[in-house]
Amino acid sequence: NAGFTRSIVLYAPAVARSGGGALIEVNLTLKYPGSGFVYFSAKPLVELDTQATARVAAFVAAAITGNNYYDYDYYVTMTSDSLVVGGPSAGALITIGFVALFLNKTVNDSVSITGMINPDGSIGPVGGLMEKLEAVAEKGYKVFLIPLGQRIVYVQKVTTYTLPWGYYQTVTYQPVDLVEEGAKRGVVVIEVSSVFEALKYFLNITLTAESKPRQLNPGIESELAKIFERNTGLVN
Repeated sequence: NAGFTRSIVLYAPAVARSGGGALIEVNLTLKYPGSGFVYFSAKPLVELDTQATARVAAFVAAAITGNNYYDYDYYVTMTSDSLVVGGPSAGALITIGFVALFLNKTVNDSVSITGMINPDGSIGPVGGLMEKLEAVAEKGYKVFLIPLGQRIVYVQKVTTYTLPWGYYQTVTYQPVDLVEEGAKRGVVVIEVSSVFEALKYFLNITLTAESKPRQLNPGIESELAKIFERNTGLVN
């Protein structure tokens, strides 16, 4: 087959070091032929587990689309205007982006997602969902996908009491329904348990249990361990 290079730009919800919500620009490039290397760059910086997440995402995307991971090279560049809290929360988005590149499909740009990607394609829990919802709403997204079971978050509330000799504060945590909060901001918040569910919203693709590749099972961890051991294509 003839070689090719495909690229896509997505935006990952994140939490800034200042405490507010932010969007990270995520540039993804898929190159064929390749050797299974994942090249990662971030500005200003993210934590190491974000780089590891990009590698898992590339592997899962290859498995989902029935491609040999080692036949391609993967480039991930993350750019933000401010320091953001690192972590695996962009994993689901990166996976979807690489799936789109493998299939040469256009992503629905009205949809956003946060969630870590697991080797079996499931989406794991993340933090800062209220801040991320605010960032998504501000940028005009209409649908926000979050990990299953995280619809209710607890938001800190500080109450100040004034007394004749001074004041004191109490801190409580109140439950907030993200679905209701999203509706107030014009965003439909939906819980998803796997990248297979998320693909319906991003690429209008539905995968049944029978169509999921056999590679995506608990035994995949051993194959991922080999990837981490044999490949050192991380660029800081």
